[in-house]
Amino acid sequence: MLLYKHDDDLRQEAFAVQFIRTCDRILKASGLDMKLLTFECIPVGTNRGFVEWVPGSIAL
Repeated sequence: MLLYKHDDDLRQEAFAVQFIRTCDRILKASGLDMKLLTFECIPVGTNRGFVEWVPGSIAL
């Protein structure tokens, strides 16, 4: 399930998700399976995009 967000620049969030995925791959290649979990974040413009809904999550 995806959540549509507007008036929010998701480009930095998408970069952070990509960075965490890269770190997870590096750790796994080193023999450390830390199980870093990520979610989908798809910017479709400078101020809107889609974010994967994570069941059981709460807003901070």
